[in-house]
Amino acid sequence: MIKILLIIALLGFYWNYEHQEKTVTVDFDSTVAPHEQPTTAITTPLYSNYECDGRTLCSQMNSYEEAKFFLDNCPDNRMDGDHDGIPCEKQF
Repeated sequence: MIKILLIIALLGFYWNYEHQEKTVTVDFDSTVAPHEQPTTAITTPLYSNYECDGRTLCSQMNSYEEAKFFLDNCPDNRMDGDHDGIPCEKQF
């Protein structure tokens, strides 16, 4: 009888653990107001071989990876006409 109660208790703990609501905490930098954030600054990831240099068209890209970098990181580009996140679909 004790074994059955122990098994039921363990199953209850497991069920509760597996069905807990998962929460994600995001810590925003509250020292800088959103309207004070620079809008023209472009940051380039350290691991990137590319940098935003003013190119905006698919005809100016040498690879899909380069076009994807420009699409994701550089302003005013015209490489995703259907806005699906895939740049230069006809070229690459």
